[in-house]
Amino acid sequence: EEAATLQQDFVRSIRQSGEDRSSFGSRHELRALVLRDGFRLPETPEVPVPRLSDRRAERRYRERVIAEHAAISILGRSKPLDLESIYIALRVGKYVPPELLPDPSSPRPSGGSPEASGVIDAVEAVRRKPHRLVVLGDPGSGKTTLLKYLALRIARRATAFGDWAREIINSGPALAADAMQRRMVRLGEQSQLIGFLVGVLALLLWIAGGLLSSPKWTVSWTLGLFGSWVVLGIALLLILVRYSGAVRGSAIVGIAVLAVSAHFALVPWYAGAPMGIAFLVLLYPYWIVPPVSWLRHLRDRLTRFPLPLYLTLNDVGRSGEPLEVHLARTLSEAGFADAEGFLQRKLYEGRCLVLLDALDEVMEESAYDHVEKEISAFARRYEHVPVVVTCRSAGFRDPRDSLPGFLRVEVQEFAEKEVERFIRSWFDEPSSAPADRVEGLRQSLGRNARMRQLATNPLLLSLMCLNYELDLRLPDRRVELYQRCAEELLGKLAREAEFPPREKRRALQAIARTFHAKGVRVFDEEPLLDVIGQALKDLGRQDDCRNRFLQELMARSGLIRRQSRSSYGLAHLTWQEFFTAEDYHERRQTADLFAHVGDPWWREVVLLAAGLQRDATEVVRRLLQHDLLLGAAALADVNDPGTPAFHALRDEILAGLKTLVENESDRRQDAADAMAALGRWGGTEYLVERAQTEGHPEASLAAVLALNQAGDRGALARLCEPLGPVLKLLTGFLGKVNGSVDARILSLLDRLGFPLVHVPKGEFEMGDDAGAGDERPQHRLALEAFWIGKYPVTQALYRRFREETGSPAAGSLKTGRDDHPVVNVSWQDAVALCQWAGVQLPSEAEWEKAARGTDGRRYPWGNQWESGRCNVGTAGTSPVGNYPGDKSPYGCFDMAGNVSEWTRSLYRSYPYVAADGRESVRETALRVVRGAAFNDYERLARCASRFRDNPVSRIDGFGFRVVVSPSSSPNSGL
Repeated sequence: EEAATLQQDFVRSIRQSGEDRSSFGSRHELRALVLRDGFRLPETPEVPVPRLSDRRAERRYRERVIAEHAAISILGRSKPLDLESIYIALRVGKYVPPELLPDPSSPRPSGGSPEASGVIDAVEAVRRKPHRLVVLGDPGSGKTTLLKYLALRIARRATAFGDWAREIINSGPALAADAMQRRMVRLGEQSQLIGFLVGVLALLLWIAGGLLSSPKWTVSWTLGLFGSWVVLGIALLLILVRYSGAVRGSAIVGIAVLAVSAHFALVPWYAGAPMGIAFLVLLYPYWIVPPVSWLRHLRDRLTRFPLPLYLTLNDVGRSGEPLEVHLARTLSEAGFADAEGFLQRKLYEGRCLVLLDALDEVMEESAYDHVEKEISAFARRYEHVPVVVTCRSAGFRDPRDSLPGFLRVEVQEFAEKEVERFIRSWFDEPSSAPADRVEGLRQSLGRNARMRQLATNPLLLSLMCLNYELDLRLPDRRVELYQRCAEELLGKLAREAEFPPREKRRALQAIARTFHAKGVRVFDEEPLLDVIGQALKDLGRQDDCRNRFLQELMARSGLIRRQSRSSYGLAHLTWQEFFTAEDYHERRQTADLFAHVGDPWWREVVLLAAGLQRDATEVVRRLLQHDLLLGAAALADVNDPGTPAFHALRDEILAGLKTLVENESDRRQDAADAMAALGRWGGTEYLVERAQTEGHPEASLAAVLALNQAGDRGALARLCEPLGPVLKLLTGFLGKVNGSVDARILSLLDRLGFPLVHVPKGEFEMGDDAGAGDERPQHRLALEAFWIGKYPVTQALYRRFREETGSPAAGSLKTGRDDHPVVNVSWQDAVALCQWAGVQLPSEAEWEKAARGTDGRRYPWGNQWESGRCNVGTAGTSPVGNYPGDKSPYGCFDMAGNVSEWTRSLYRSYPYVAADGRESVRETALRVVRGAAFNDYERLARCASRFRDNPVSRIDGFGFRVVVSPSSSPNSGL
C-alpha cells in the first residue's frame, strides 16, 4: 500500500509538471523505475495535448528531415552548402582490419579497376542485400555526409532510389505499374518486327483487294490503290535498311493515302484494315512513349519510401536506453499521437531506414559495449529494416566480432575527377564568380602532386576550399597550406580533447623525424609509444598517458593511422615529410639536411625545409649546384625576399630549364613540368609559346602535358584554340613514347572531351555461328593494341570540328544536347572529323573486340539480354554514358544502344581478313555499321551483329566513335 501511494504521488507530480507524457522515452523511464521495484505501472490517462494524425505527422517529419539536412555547414564556412549539389559519390571497398594484415606492415591492397578491386559507390552498397552496412573511414572521409545525404534523398522520395524502395517495401500497385511499363518497353522493342510482318500481310491483301475490286481508272483510284501500296512497300524496305525516321514519315503519308482509298471505297475492308494496322504499328514511338512515361510517373507516385531515421550514437551511449527509445523520441517531436506505436508498426513492417552515425564517438568502454549490443539486438529483432552504421576506422573495436551480419566497407579516397567536382560544387554560387575560383583552386592544386594527394581526403579538400574562399587564393607556397591544415586538424576540429594542439604537433614532429631518419613509412607500436613517451617527457608530462595520447591522435585528427596488426603510420607520406621538415626548421638544423641531398627519400623534406625559410636564396643556390631540377623544385615553393641575388638566381634557373626543354630529350618532360610549377615566375607563358611553335613536336608535347599537369585551365584554353592541332599532336604520340606519357596523354584527352580507352593486344572471338548468315563463321582473330573512343563522338566535339574547319559536313546539332552523340552523319562526314583530329574510324574487328572482350560474350555486359541496360526501343538519343549497364569489358559505353556506328571496313563476308582490301578507304562501296540505335531492338544490340549502308547516307540513328592504332598511320588512309 505504501509503495502504491508513492507510485501515485510520482505520477501526479509528473502530470503537474506540465511535461508531455505521451513521449515514449519518458514513459519508458517511468516504467523502468516501477518495474525495477517489483510493481507494474497502471494504465493512466495521457496528458491531453494536441496531436496530429500519423499521415500528417509523417509528412511533417519528412519535411523536418529535409529542412535539417538540405543544407550542410562545413567547417567555418559562413554560408551553408546545398547537400545534394555538394555531395560527391563516395566509393567504398571491402574493409580489411589492420589486425589481419601481415607484418611487416604493408599498405592495404589497391590497384586495378574499381570493379576488379571491389570498389563500388557507397549508395549502391546500401542498396545491396543484406542491407546491413558498417561504413568505416578516416576522420573527414565523408561518412556523416553520406548518412545525411541518404536521409535527405529518401525523405524527398528521390526516383533514383525507387527500385530500392520497391524492394524494401513490397508495394503492389507500384510493382504492377512498374511491370506494366516494362512490358510496354518490350512491346516497343518488338513493334518494328511486328509492323514489318503485319505490313507484308497487308501488302499482299491490298494487292489482292485491288485486283479483285472493279477497276476505276481514275486519279483517285490510282492514288489510293497504288499510292498506299507504294508507300507501304517503301516503308518496309526502309525497315530493312534501318531508315527509322523515314519509316515514320512514310507511315504518316501512307495513312493519308489510305484515308483517300477508304473514302472512295477503292478496295474491300479486309484489304484496308491490315494496311491501316501496319501503318499504325510503324508509328510505335508515338503511341508507346506517352503510356510508358505515364506509367513511370504513376509508378513513382505509388512507390512507398521507407522512413529515414537518423541518430547520433553518442547520445545512446550516454543514456543507456534502448535504441527504440531514441528513435521514437525523434518521431515524437514531429507530433505523432503515438510515436512508440507508430515506430513499432513501421519497424515490424520493414518500412524504415535506420542511419546510425559516429559509433567511434562512444568513448567509454561500457557505453560502447551497450551501443554495440543494442545495434546487434535491433538488427535481429527487425531483420527486414536496413541499418547503416558509420565509424572511424581507428575507433572500430574488435572488428572480427563486432556487429555480426553487417557488411564492413571502407571509404576510399577521392579520385581526380571527384576532387574537381567537389571544387566545382563548393563554388557553384552565382554571386561569387565561381568559374574564376574553381580555375584558381585547380591551378593551385595542380602545381604540386603532394598537394593533390592531400586533396583526396574530403576534409582536407574542404579545408583547402575554405582557405581559398577566405583569401580568394591558396597560399603560393604549399608549406603555408600544410601549416594551416595542421592547425585546423589539431585545433579547431579536435575540441574537448585531453591534450592541447601544441603538444600533439610537437609529438608528431618527433614521430615523423625519428622514423623518417630510419627510412620507414610505417612503424611498430612499441617504438612509436617510446617516441611519444619521450616527447611527453620533454613537454613536462608523464609517459603513462602515451596510449591515450596515441588514441586521441588517431581518433580526432586522423593524422596517424593503424596500418596492420602492430604497425602505424602517418596518414600520408606528405605529412611525415612536412613534420620532419618542420622539426628541422624549429630546431634550426636545416643545414644538416644537405647531407641527404640527392637521396630521393629526403627530397621532399629538403624542399619543404627550404620553403620554411624566410630567405632561402642560399639554400636554393646549394641545391642548384647539385641539380638544376632540384633547384627549380625548391624555387617553386620558397618565399620571394625581393633581393637582387634571389632574382638573378631565379633567372638562371629559368634559362637552364628552357635549354633542357629545347635540347635534352631524356629530361625534357621533367624540365617542362618544373617550368609549369614556376608559373609565378613566367614559366606558363613560355610553355604556351613553346607548344604553339611548329617544328619541334616533342617539345610541344612536353609543354602541353606540363600545362595540363599544372592544372592551368586558362593556359590550356588559349592553347586549344583551335583544338584540332592539339588533338593531332596528342593522338600522334599515343603509343609511341612510353606508358607514363600515354597515361598523361589520355588524361588530357579526357579533359578535352576526347576520352579513349585501351584495348590490349591479343586474340578474340569474332562473329556468331548462331547469328545471321553474314556473322558466320565465328572465328578467332588477333589484333594489335589500340585505343578506342570511350563514347560515341558527341555533338559538342562535332560542333567544335565544324566551327574550326568550316566544313559543310552535316550532323544534327541541337541546343542543350552537347553530351548527346551526334547523328545524321554520313561515313564521309565521320572521316572528315577523323582527319581533323588525327585519328581513324575503327575497323569492324576493332569495334567488335572493344565491345565484347575476349570471352565471346553476346552483349557488352554478358550473354543474356537485360532490358533497360542500353538505350534501345526509345524515342531519342541519351547523353553518352547515361546507361552504365551498357559498358564493355574495356570500359566503352553505348556499344549496344544509343546510336549505330560507322566503321571504316567495307562490307565483305567472313572470315575477316584485313589484308584482302576490306580496310581500303578509297572505295565508295557499302561500309559496315555496328551496334543498335535508340530506335532499334534487341537483335541489333548484339556485339556480333553487323549490317551495311551507303557511305553517303545520313540516318537519324547513325553516329560514330574513333580509334588510335600505333600500328597504322591515321593519315595514310584518312
